[in-house]
Amino acid sequence: MNIKLSLLLLTISFLCSCSNNDDQNENNSKCFSPTQNLSNAYEPGSVGCDCDSENDANICVQDEKGSNVALICSEKKWIVVEDGPCNPGKS
Repeated sequence: MNIKLSLLLLTISFLCSCSNNDDQNENNSKCFSPTQNLSNAYEPGSVGCDCDSENDANICVQDEKGSNVALICSEKKWIVVEDGPCNPGKS
C-alpha cells in the first residue's frame, strides 16, 4: 500500500475515534452518579454513568436540594431506586 494512503487512512481512523470519545464524554457529563447530576436522577430518560459493580457500593446521597437519592451499581451503570440504600433494613 502507498505510504501516503496509509497515513491518510490512519489519520481518518484517529479523527473518527476522537469524535466518538467527544460524544462519550458529552454523554458522561449528562449522566448521573453519586457525585454528579443527582437532581436529574429520577427524571424520565435519565441515564446512569458507568460504575464498577465489584467496587462501587450501593449508596444513599443527597442531591443539591437535600433530597435523598438511592443509587445502585447494576450491570456497570448507576441506576436509581425508590428506597434500597436510603432505607436500610426495610424490604
